[in-house]
Amino acid sequence: MLNTSYYSPTSRYYSGLPSYYGGSSSYNPSYSSYYNPYGSYGSFGGTGTNSYFNNMIRDLLRQMYGGGWGSTGSTGSTGSTGSTGSTGSTGSTGSTGSTGSTGSTGSTGSTGSTGSTGSTGSTGSTGGNTFSTLTQRVLDNLYGNYGSGTSAAVRVINANDTNRDGKISVGDQVKVLDNSGNTVSTRTLTQQDVYDITFRENMLKNTESIGPGWGFTSQLVQLQNNSLRSSETRSYRTANGQTGQEKVIERNKYWEVVERDSNRVMVMRTTDDSGRPIKPSDALNDVFSNRNSYRFDCASPMTLLNLKATLDAIGADKFNSKAGQLTVSSWYDQYDNSDFDGGYQTSVRTAAAGSINVNGVRNLEGEAAMFDPSRGDKLQVGSSYYFEHPGNNTDASQGWNTVYLGKQADGSYNFWAIGQGKVNVKFNENSSQPWVSGTGFPGHYLGAIISNPNSARLAEWGA
Repeated sequence: MLNTSYYSPTSRYYSGLPSYYGGSSSYNPSYSSYYNPYGSYGSFGGTGTNSYFNNMIRDLLRQMYGGGWGSTGSTGSTGSTGSTGSTGSTGSTGSTGSTGSTGSTGSTGSTGSTGSTGSTGSTGSTGGNTFSTLTQRVLDNLYGNYGSGTSAAVRVINANDTNRDGKISVGDQVKVLDNSGNTVSTRTLTQQDVYDITFRENMLKNTESIGPGWGFTSQLVQLQNNSLRSSETRSYRTANGQTGQEKVIERNKYWEVVERDSNRVMVMRTTDDSGRPIKPSDALNDVFSNRNSYRFDCASPMTLLNLKATLDAIGADKFNSKAGQLTVSSWYDQYDNSDFDGGYQTSVRTAAAGSINVNGVRNLEGEAAMFDPSRGDKLQVGSSYYFEHPGNNTDASQGWNTVYLGKQADGSYNFWAIGQGKVNVKFNENSSQPWVSGTGFPGHYLGAIISNPNSARLAEWGA
């Protein structure tokens, strides 16, 4: 359900970018001279078949959940009632140090639950950090896979053992443990690591909280039931210095949809009807809290989810000081010269025509290569990926932009997509083309296009 062909540099459906996006308004189908942000990742020549604004990939890391490190040991088992045993000790593997005593009665508090990460309950928690399920999922995915066929668990220990707020911070140590509790590797988290982990956690939180998200439109962006009786024409100037005339065609409390060079763009209003300034955080939150009022193609949500994860990572004050006048239209990124990465760090690898066969349909020149762990492709939770529909680069059914949510116990994978919410995918992993979707997105394959968190921008905005 991707509508990226509107902005795809060599798409036959929309060949060439208008001047608003820094391209050519002459609609020249050979776009390589205008824009190729990916360098060696793929050529955008004049074949008119590139699927650039598709999104994806990083190597397959198996999701682990807790494992042996979080158990409290034979004498300290919390059991079904949450009791810590007669001594209240947490046991040899669950010991949390001298502060780990649960008190004279040994009670673990009202629940005594060990939780998915081995926590002993809100009042019975002892030393060390315990984390939310989402944080632990991110840590397991990023750091918990250290060998094929080997299970691991991840435990985060604060370096100075003073910050017990349940949040990761710079200096925390990520320890990867095998099933016997032996330390396999240790990593001290940097500021960039913390931003990366926090961003991914927010991507999981937000995609899993909005269900199917928004309704789909092939018009890129749409404000439901908010068309103006008469359009308004005015001048505009973008953050990148582009100028021109735009036509305002839709408006609600926080946003306007304008036409710029025949493209629909959703632009944040700077003031409301009473002349009061509008904050970027308020405008963005309205898109998520009043989803029935908005419709998008399947690329624009990737940009919106990026902005929302950034807002949640750095807070409203810092976000409002950096975001400026928010502008949303497919993969358009107003904050850097790439223009079309949705605010992510994106890589693309394309395939030769006919090299991929899905149910008898072969890919076109310039469509995405197939996901391939041997080439360094990784599946990392909270990153954006693209499911390519081979042989189609001209309409809204050419593919799906998604967010990866994680691997399941049965070997299947969960992704989020607009209009569908969580999509369970089983790949044909034992075939000669293992990343063809058997369920979830039938007739599609996982492409070698990945959009990861832009940690450098997060650090700049969060400073």
